[in-house]
Order: sequence, then C-alpha cells, then structure tokens
Amino acid sequence: MQEAYLAADKEGQPVEMLLVVETQGYNGPIKLRVQLDVNKEKLSRLTILSHEESATYGAYAAEEWFLQRFSGKDASRDLSLVKVAAANAQEIVAVTGATITSQAVLDGVNQAFLTLRKFQEGN
Repeated sequence: MQEAYLAADKEGQPVEMLLVVETQGYNGPIKLRVQLDVNKEKLSRLTILSHEESATYGAYAAEEWFLQRFSGKDASRDLSLVKVAAANAQEIVAVTGATITSQAVLDGVNQAFLTLRKFQEGN
C-alpha cells in the first residue's frame, strides 16, 4: 500500500476510501488507484495509474473493458482470477495472454479490500 485517503461526509462519517497500491506485473510494477465505498463495502472505481506491460497483451489490463469487471465487487471478500468464465460474482476473468498482469491487478484490488476490512474492524 503506497497511499490511503479517507473521505468523510459533512457529519465526519467515512464514505469513501481511496488507495494507491503497487503490485508486480509481468514486466514491472503496476500502480493502481482503488476507490471503495466504505458504507456499501464495494469497489466504486479502479484505475491503472502506471504500468510497464507490453502493448500487445498486458496493456489491455489498463483498458476500461477489463477494469469494469471489478466495478461493484464486494470488498468484504477477496476476488479470484479465472481464465474462461466467471462462475460467481467474486471471480474476475483474466485478459487472454496476460494472466500474470491480470493477477497483479487482482492482487492490488485484494490488498485494497484487506485495508478496508481492517479499517472496518478498527485495526
């Protein structure tokens, strides 16, 4: 976890957590910005800030069609990566030919989920 920010409403109650996470991709570090809805315990937005992945496969993980697969996911449980089709809501289908990159993005999101869970528990 590189950075963590907490946004509160006018009553001072936390409403959103913004985390900057760095994981190791196939060719180098991948830096993610993960926004979580604190009250709903859901991922609200995922952005790739930087990466060194190949333009032919790995860079697809930074495209909106892949990142949308994470939108609205339940932060109370870790996600898992699958290669063909998701059998449940906590599974993310990998980018074909970029399994390591896809796993790196998923690992970063799971790190953010763990941070939210620890915050919710008071740790």
